[in-house]
Amino acid sequence: MAPADRPASQAAHQSASAASAYPRVHHLSPASYLLPESEIGKSVASLVSGIVASMGTVFTLLVAGIYVPAAILLRARIRKLAIREQPDDPDGWLETHKLTLKFSQSVRGVIALLGPLLAGPLGELIGKATSAFSG
Repeated sequence: MAPADRPASQAAHQSASAASAYPRVHHLSPASYLLPESEIGKSVASLVSGIVASMGTVFTLLVAGIYVPAAILLRARIRKLAIREQPDDPDGWLETHKLTLKFSQSVRGVIALLGPLLAGPLGELIGKATSAFSG
């Protein structure tokens, strides 16, 4: 039977069988072949830490560049609305409508903004902690 005449499921089964006939190769990162205490191992670890830190900084600035202007614009619009609705006590109007910003809400927002920057060091800390527990 010519390859064009075979059903698609039969062709897929044959190619899957052929692929499983070869020994499986597990791909490791090149850094996993280096001894961590060697000079090149330390250099690669330093390079990786630098890349993770710079990417974290870039993504933190990206998130902040999107979130902070929008938050400032919304706060200004809410404040204008409060002044328009209740000119004598805009803060009371904001509190009545649960539009005041509490400290705990601010902390959550700041942590969310700093998340990409903190991901690298926290991931490294978790990795060290799990390797210490596993032996």
